[in-house]
This record gives sequence, C-alpha cells and structure tokens, in this order.
Amino acid sequence: MRLGAGASIGSTVVLGVLIVFVLFAGVLTSSVPVLAGKCGAANQRPCTVFERVPSCDRGLVENFALKKCDRPAPKRKPAPKPKPKPAPKPKPACGALNQRACTVLERVPSCDRGLVERSTRCVAPPKPKCGKLRQRPCKVTERVPSCDRGLIEVRRRCERKGNCGALNMRPCLAIERVPSCNKDLMEKSGRCVSRPKPKCGKLRQRACKVTERVPSCDRGLIEVRGRCERKGNCGAKGQRPCLVIERVPSCNKGLVEKSGTCVSRPIPKCGKLGQRPCKVSERIPSCDKGLAEYAPGTCLPLQCGKAGQRPCLIGERVPSCDNGLIENLIEKKCKAPVKAVCGALNERPCKVSERIPSCDKGLFEDFDLNKCVDFQCGKEGQQPCTITQRVPSCDEGLVEDFKLNKCIVPVCGALGQRPCLVTERIPSCDKGLFEDLNNNICAAYQCGAGGERACKVTERIPSCNKGLSEVQGRCKKYDCGALNQRPCLVTERIPSCDEGLAEYLNGKCLRPDCGALDQPACKVTVRMPSCDRGLRETADGMCVVLKPGEIPIFATLGDWSSELAKVAEGECILALEGLPSPPSGVGGLASVQPQQLKYFRIGFTCGGLSKLGQLSGYTSMIQDMNRQLREYPCSAMTPPLRPVCALYQTHVSTVGAAATCGMALAKGGMIRSAGGTVRDTWLGLGKMAWVVTDMVKGGNKKGKDGEKPAKGSKAAADAKRGVMDDMLKNYGLAINYTAAAQRTLNGPLCEGVEP
Repeated sequence: MRLGAGASIGSTVVLGVLIVFVLFAGVLTSSVPVLAGKCGAANQRPCTVFERVPSCDRGLVENFALKKCDRPAPKRKPAPKPKPKPAPKPKPACGALNQRACTVLERVPSCDRGLVERSTRCVAPPKPKCGKLRQRPCKVTERVPSCDRGLIEVRRRCERKGNCGALNMRPCLAIERVPSCNKDLMEKSGRCVSRPKPKCGKLRQRACKVTERVPSCDRGLIEVRGRCERKGNCGAKGQRPCLVIERVPSCNKGLVEKSGTCVSRPIPKCGKLGQRPCKVSERIPSCDKGLAEYAPGTCLPLQCGKAGQRPCLIGERVPSCDNGLIENLIEKKCKAPVKAVCGALNERPCKVSERIPSCDKGLFEDFDLNKCVDFQCGKEGQQPCTITQRVPSCDEGLVEDFKLNKCIVPVCGALGQRPCLVTERIPSCDKGLFEDLNNNICAAYQCGAGGERACKVTERIPSCNKGLSEVQGRCKKYDCGALNQRPCLVTERIPSCDEGLAEYLNGKCLRPDCGALDQPACKVTVRMPSCDRGLRETADGMCVVLKPGEIPIFATLGDWSSELAKVAEGECILALEGLPSPPSGVGGLASVQPQQLKYFRIGFTCGGLSKLGQLSGYTSMIQDMNRQLREYPCSAMTPPLRPVCALYQTHVSTVGAAATCGMALAKGGMIRSAGGTVRDTWLGLGKMAWVVTDMVKGGNKKGKDGEKPAKGSKAAADAKRGVMDDMLKNYGLAINYTAAAQRTLNGPLCEGVEP
C-alpha cells in the first residue's frame, strides 16, 4: 500500500512537470513567427536555438562580446618570404693598371678611371704638352682648365695674365681689364701703340669727336657749329649769339638773334591805338592797356565796362565792369549797386536776386508779417528754439533744460565742477580738462607739459604740448630740427628740419644757399619744393615773389615761353642730339625706327619752344612736363635746358593730320629733303607736327568747276598733294610723286588732309 501510494504520488508529480513543459514549449513555439524578424541580421542579436539555426544570416558570424551578428574580420595574408640575395659575381681581373683591358661583355669602360687602353692593356695616359707658358691650351678631353694657374688663353697660346696693355704689348682681354690699352694708347694690329694727336680742339679748329678725345675743345673754348671758339665772346652787337650752356638770353638786352648775329631789336609797330594787334611772338597782351583787339585786326578803345555802358566780354577784359560797378543782367548795362532796404530788424525780407540769406544774422523771416523779426527763444531764461527756427536751440554757453524747457547756464564742465551730461553739452569738460571718473569732476591733465609724463591716448592727442616731443615716456623740448642742430628722427617729428632748412650729410640742419628770394632754386637732391613758401622758380632758375592769384607752374610756363623763344633752333637741336632716344613717341609713331623717332621728337621739341605759352589748356601735358622737370636727366641740367629736356621727354598723344600723312610718306621713302638725309627729313616733319592741318584750307588742285574731287581718285590725291606741298616747302621738304605716293595720299593716314 505504502509503495503503491508512493508510486502514485511520484507519477502525479512527474505528470504535472510534463504538462508544464509541454505548455511552455507550446508558448515558445507560438512565439517563433513573431520574433523571427528581430534577430540574425547585421547588428541584430543572434537567434536562439528555438528560433532558428543558424543563429545569424549567411555571411555573418556571432560576436559573443557584443552579442550581435557581425561580419567576419578579413583574413590577413601571410607576409611574403624574402627572396634570397644573388651571390656576387666574381670581379674580372681586368681594367686595373697594367692589367688587360676588359671586354664589352665584362664591363664598360674597359679601363679604370684615369687609365687609357693601349695594346690591349690599361696604362697611365701620357702627360699632354699643353697648358704651360707659351704652350698651346689643353683641349677639354685633355684637362680643365686649359692653362696653368696664373696664365690665360690668348690666340691659342697660354700667356701670363695681366702682362698686357703697355706700349708695344698685346691688348688686354675683356676678362683682364677695360680698357684694353693704357692711357693715350690705342689698339692697332694686335698691339698697343701711341695714339696720334688729332688736329682738333684748338682755337678755330674743328671740334674733336668722342672717339678722339673728351672734351671736344681745349679749356676756355666752346664748340660752336662744329668749331672751337672762345667761351663768352658772344651776345654783343655784331657778335655771335651765346649758346644755351653759355648764358640765357643769347643776346644782350635790346638785341635779337638774326642770321647767326646779334642785331638791334626792331620796335614792332603794333598794339597802339589804330595799329594792328601784336603777335604772341612780339608781345603779350596784343594791345595797350584800355584798348582791345577788334576786327579787322585793329586796336581800338574799349566801349564797355563804364557806367551806363554794356558789360565787357571775356575776350575783351576781366572783370566785365569797372571797379564799384556791377552787371545789371536785366538792362545789360554796368551800373552802381543799389543798397537794398531789406533784411534788417522789422524790414522786409530780401529777395533771392538781392541777397542770400533774406534776413540778417539772428533774425528770421516771418511769413505772416512779411518782416525780419528776432527770435524769441534761445537766450537765457527763454524757451529753446525749434529746428525750424534755428540750430543750435540755445545761444553759445547755454544748454537746454528739458525739465524746465528753458535755456540755462550749465553748472558743469569747468575745473572742479561735475562733467556735463550728453544732453547738456559735448564735450563734457572744458578744453584742456578731462573727466575724472573716480571723483566725478573735471580735472586738469597732469601730463604733456615740459618735464611731465606723456599723455595716454585715452587722455589726449598729441601726447605732448606743441614744441615738445615724447622721449622715454616724458615730454622734453626738441633738441633737433633747428639751425645747426641734428635732424629729428621720424619718431620725433616730420619734417626732420625746420622750414627753410635742409638736412646735410654732416648730420646737421643748415640753411641751403638756395630757395630764398633772389637766390637760385634748390635742386631736387637738396630739398622740395625748390623755393621758399610764397616764391616760385623762374626759367633761369631763380626764386622770385609769387604774385597774388598766380599758379606756380603756369607762371613758370610763361617764363619758359619768353626765355626759350630766344634760344636758337640750331642750338636746341645740337643740345638734344646728345640725349638718348625719348621713352615714348608722338601719336602713332610706334612703328617708326628709333633714329627717325629721335629726330622727329627733336624737331617737334625745337619747333615748339615759341609755342609753350599756348599750352595752358593742355593740363595733362603740363603736369607731365612738371614731373619730367624733377626727374633725371632733366633735373641734372642747367635751368635754361630743363624745359627743353622736359618737353623732349613728355608724351604727346596726337599730332596734326599733315604730320601724320607726312610720316606715312616718309616711312615709304616718298619725301625728299633739301639736304637729302634722313635727319633733315624727320626734323622737318617734327617741326610741322605743331600745325593743325584740319584747320588749313589750301592747295591749288581742285576738281572740274571747283567741285570736290571724288574720294580715292587721282584728282583727290593731286588736291591733297597741293596741300602737303604748300606745307612741306616751309621745312625744305617735297613729295616724290609716284603711284605709291598717290595710294598713300588716298589712304586712311592722309584722310585728315582736306583741300
């Protein structure tokens, strides 16, 4: 019974366990379809045995550390085994000294360095018989350098270096020295021989060439038209005109240059009442004072500018009316001004044609009363003025009290008082005071005076009072810049010396012997500007008083015009021929040869000396000339030559149509000169460049019945040839009229020449 009872109890327990296990398995089995999509993929958990086998998708493995499905790590390739080094080849027993020469299969070259192959053996090369004194130079295959130390290769021989240049010795090479022969010797037939003395340079002899000697004439002589003449023996009546390098003007006062001789100046019959107006080359102005130039070319009294007369035109005189008169635009007469009864207190406001503003200072225009009345605002105790009445709203020294709406005297900003508010005034403290934020008062600066510390940027600028400089944080008096003192440093002040002084190489500020009244103008290397304040530089390089209303460059330009008109054209050409070719051409001259361009610019410059007074409208050209005056080589020349050099160096954008056409013909060899040289041709074209051909109406070739010939026809070319011939003959030039010349005259470069 007991055994059966025990068996019965045990079977009951086992049966219960089995039932629970079956139910649990059923639950798990029913959950497989739900969890299948949340495991086994990349970065998901591995599936359990009850979910699926394998636990991860294909190509993935289970990472037990991260408990995720992950891709397997790539397998590392094993390192390659090193290849065994080949055994060194045995060195052939050849190529060394006294050994056999190696074959091509053994090595190249066949012998060691420094050895040569001879009779199938390697031996030392024989020493070449070269490189020593008087021996031949060694070849590159023999040795480098070609000659021993201290020797040099001369005409395929090794000679001693420096043993040259003396009389009857060989000329020195360029690598030895320059010049190749000693002084007073010259190179001839490979030897240095004595230089023959040229028959030149003495009085009345020809001037020596540059290749013969420098200077071209003996001391005390000067070159005049290719001959040596006594310096200074010129300028008087009947004597030759002086050169520019001797003096300016070329003739004494009252004399003029004519046909290479100084003669008495003829008094022009012009400029007086009833006479013709004077030309620019004769005098400026063209008529006497009180006279004006009227058609047909007569000087007559001015019928304008006086009371009751018409106002004068700009071409007649400036101002248009006499002193004390004004121009009445309505009546077109000069009348005395009538003082308008307007603008004062309780008077009517003035009209725009009478004066601006309409009322006196401190008054405003009352439109209702049509009177000028006083402001009832802005004074002490009054209300502030509005913007439409006046600005500022209160009188000077008063501030606007916004609470009382009155103008009051501010109790602030003075020494020991509180700083003023922004609404009271700006700045908050009086001049020379600063706002002490700690004590809230206006205090005086304890800096900037002599011996005191330098003021900070937040206190004031400059850091020291006038006449003091900051030295190591303290304000001290300048010990520089005055006469005989050292020049000031850049950190002390600019300029380094006081006005009128210049910095010299001895480390002192000195007064130069130039720049003052009636002294020579200073050079660029001494100081800028060339004259003291209130002075200007004249054409002869002197400093004179600058008149009221004068502009220095235009005043100097007038001096150039009067002085340079006296310079002989031939002397101008001789002076410029020694200068290099100009840096820029004229107009379209870029394709012209340099020598032709140089003579064209010389003719242009020397032909324009008398026309400098007509350049006042060419602002860019004048500025360019002014810049060239201060640059090398013009700055290094004497004062009379500076404007000549400046005009020569100045770029000119356009020239006359006749000059453009003449250049086109000259480039094709279709213009002949009286002298028959390129120099004469291009000098003449340069002088002609000043002529504005577009304004010229000339020529004697016209079409049938006076009609204008057809463009491009032979008649048109003949008409243009007539215009060009009339102008070219003034400069000793003429056209070689050929078929090519006819095509050029009808071409675009001669289009501006109109018959």
